Parts: sequence; structure tokens; C-alpha cells
Amino acid sequence: MHAHRCLPARRKAVCHRTPKDGDQCRTERRRPYDYLATPLVDIRCLVRATLDVSVSLDGVIGIVLYGSVARGEADRRSDSDLWVLTTKDRGPNQREANAVGRDLEDAEFDGNRYAYDIDVETVHAIPTYTEDVRGIVVSGIPIYSTNKFETVENFLLEEGDSDDSTH
Repeated sequence: MHAHRCLPARRKAVCHRTPKDGDQCRTERRRPYDYLATPLVDIRCLVRATLDVSVSLDGVIGIVLYGSVARGEADRRSDSDLWVLTTKDRGPNQREANAVGRDLEDAEFDGNRYAYDIDVETVHAIPTYTEDVRGIVVSGIPIYSTNKFETVENFLLEEGDSDDSTH
């Protein structure tokens, strides 16, 4: 098993005007999506996990980060919970997601290892698990989204609003 390399942090140019020298530019590291970053979970590793899952599984239309990492409450024992919505069979995709998760857990990112819990569900199962799925979508952070996923997301949010208005 080879070690995965984490995606590099993006750099941005920062320019300052000084009277003598004109524009002085330097680059500084910045993380994309700082609102996701916690000291315990490197956003680059979540990006890597998302890319691996979206490429390895069939029919992926959306991936949501949920749980303690998404809420900003992660501690050293926390794993990164990813919920994957697919249009294809759940069983084979869940097995592949488990394999991707094991590979990612074996990989070192800047000397650290991270745990992943990757749950796969099909669009067809949403009516059976609507409340659970709505909870994940509402409280989670979509990190991979297609037009089909946005349609599902809007449906879940509209259904949730109509449920609230009937009580």
C-alpha cells in the first residue's frame, strides 16, 4: 500500500503597497473553506476522501460531511462521517466505500491518520429513511453535489417545511 499524498493547501497572493518599493507581493498559505477546518481534521484530507469516493463508487450524486466534524465539535477520537447518495445499488457501493475508507485510514496526511465512516444510500431508499436523511442533509455540509442531489436536497427541505407547518 502506498501512502497517499494530501492535496496541497491553496496559496493566495497578498500584495502590500509600500512608498519606497511599490507593490510587495508574497504568497501565504490559506485553507479553502476555513469554516470547515478544525485543528484536528485537515480539510485537504476530506477533499481527498471525497475525490476517492466520488471516483470509486457508481452513480454518486452527492456527498455530505456530517456529525461532529461538520458541527465543529470533533475531538481526537472523532471520525469524519461522510454520507454518500447514489443512483446505483447500495450493497456494492457500500463495500467499495468501506474499502476506500480503509485505504484512507492507512494513508498518512502530513504525518497524521484519520478515521472515516462512509455511509452509502440510494435515492430509492429516501422514502423509507426520510427523517434520518433529512437530518443528515440539514445538519451536514454538502462537499460534492450534482444537480440531481440539489433536487433531492430541495425536496427534503420542502417536505421538512411542510411537516413543520402541519404541527
